[in-house]
Amino acid sequence: MTTEQITAPISYATSTVMGLSIVAIILVLVLTYVYIRRSYPQGNAGTFLGLTTYFLLTYIVINIVLSLVDFGFNSIHSDEKFATALAHIETIVLLILQTAITIFGLEFSLRKFGYNPGGSTFGNIMAFGYGFALFEGIQWIINTVINEWLIAVSISHFGLEFWKEDMTAEEYESFVDSISYLFDYTPFHYIWIFIERMAHISFIIAIVTMISLIVKKKLNKTFLGTVMGWYFVFYIPNVLKTFGVIKYEFFVMLLELIVTVASILFTWQLMKRLTPEDTDRLNEIRKGGMYEALFSPRGRLRKTVQKSSITKAANSNSNSTPE
Repeated sequence: MTTEQITAPISYATSTVMGLSIVAIILVLVLTYVYIRRSYPQGNAGTFLGLTTYFLLTYIVINIVLSLVDFGFNSIHSDEKFATALAHIETIVLLILQTAITIFGLEFSLRKFGYNPGGSTFGNIMAFGYGFALFEGIQWIINTVINEWLIAVSISHFGLEFWKEDMTAEEYESFVDSISYLFDYTPFHYIWIFIERMAHISFIIAIVTMISLIVKKKLNKTFLGTVMGWYFVFYIPNVLKTFGVIKYEFFVMLLELIVTVASILFTWQLMKRLTPEDTDRLNEIRKGGMYEALFSPRGRLRKTVQKSSITKAANSNSNSTPE
């Protein structure tokens, strides 16, 4: 895209919503950490392990493996009419490898370093999943602030010519081409990105929770195949967009949101059956209200949960007493 092809500038509304989305994501990330730390006082230790696991898996193991596979596919010489088919096959193979490495890596890290059979709580599991998703969230925020939001704000306030002063004609045209996608975005795009980021965090926590049931020996390791299926399906909409089957980003995000909700419901049913103490604790915290969980003094939150547990136990004993 050249300057002549740009028909409308970046609007104030778009740049404002972009900034609000960034602030909202930061706020949610902070509040999620506060929720885990307060609801499970000793359960936030897994956050750093999750961050480290993401870094090692994504930037070292997965990058090396996928680069080798990509090199292998690029070395295959085929007719031009088969080039598209080969590219599609490569995309699927890369996603399968990424899925397998991520799930096995999460299981290994959680089993070896993140779970103590005698003392770990569900808070450790949530913190581990939160930390794993947090790295990508922070990376997105930094990239968006530097590469998109600051540019969008400067263009919406001062115009595209603001960037022309210190550039040659060739550099300016190259710069415009590199940011041309910003001119196609509307405020709704950034609202959907915020929703997609929240869905991704929730999905990763659900995935880690499923894996934790294997680590706790509530399920055998063959269940990792089911976990891989969920992870693979979550990224399929984006692959379909790459293939041209899905044309609009909105449908990609909508499908990811549907998969996220389905995975959370699936995980919740597993927890109710295999670790009911975890779902009971979460229900007790939920009944106290989100404000209580986030902002009330810790002593009061602890007393609220304990009182709820005592009442529930008393009702259970009363119902089980023979007449």
